[in-house]
Amino acid sequence: MIENEEIQEIRLNPVFFKNDDLQSLINQGFQASYMTDEELSDKDVIYEIWTKNQ
Repeated sequence: MIENEEIQEIRLNPVFFKNDDLQSLINQGFQASYMTDEELSDKDVIYEIWTKNQ
């Protein structure tokens, strides 16, 4: 990640991650969810991280 960026959201590909993985991120204070079917059109994507500059 680039310095001075804040993670806004993490989107996981449910093919590669379990509910425990998702819940762990949420428990750590991240806004996390599974990718939608539309986002899964590129099946090689494991996760996406959305950031914003601080």
